[in-house]
Amino acid sequence: MMNWGDAKTWAANLSFTDGVNVYDNWRLPTTLQPDASCGSQAGGVSYGNGCAGSEMGHLVFLELGGVAGWGITTTHNSNYNLFQNINPLSTYWSETEYVPDATRAWTFSMYNSYQFGGYKNQYPGYYAWAVSSGEVGIAAVPEADTWAMLLAGLGLVGFAVRRRVTVK
Repeated sequence: MMNWGDAKTWAANLSFTDGVNVYDNWRLPTTLQPDASCGSQAGGVSYGNGCAGSEMGHLVFLELGGVAGWGITTTHNSNYNLFQNINPLSTYWSETEYVPDATRAWTFSMYNSYQFGGYKNQYPGYYAWAVSSGEVGIAAVPEADTWAMLLAGLGLVGFAVRRRVTVK
């Protein structure tokens, strides 16, 4: 848990390597404003339940199968099991400042899938979730079925070549 400034600094200073590539372009998720998918609209500000336009909302509603107004542990699909350490009772910071109030930034609550503006200097604050554009480390590790198909294909080619040499 940390305030908004510390959360931004933490995400910006993350660095991950898969042994070949270094991934150091981390940040907090963004919040779309205005966002027509949000349950509440007022003066060009979108908040409340169902905000699928934000990166956290997209993750919760579209990728994890969450339902607006419900906690992520109550309603989700099997993709939820791909994540560890999601605090279901907590709120996560967004990179996006809450306009028109400069003392606040957008947040997303896992408890009830609600998007709202939290005070930046709140202590101890909320949680931080670092994101990076693009897929991180996916291309570096082929899936097991890809390796199995490759080995089976090479085995068949080797068998065919050996048989052809033996027949002559």
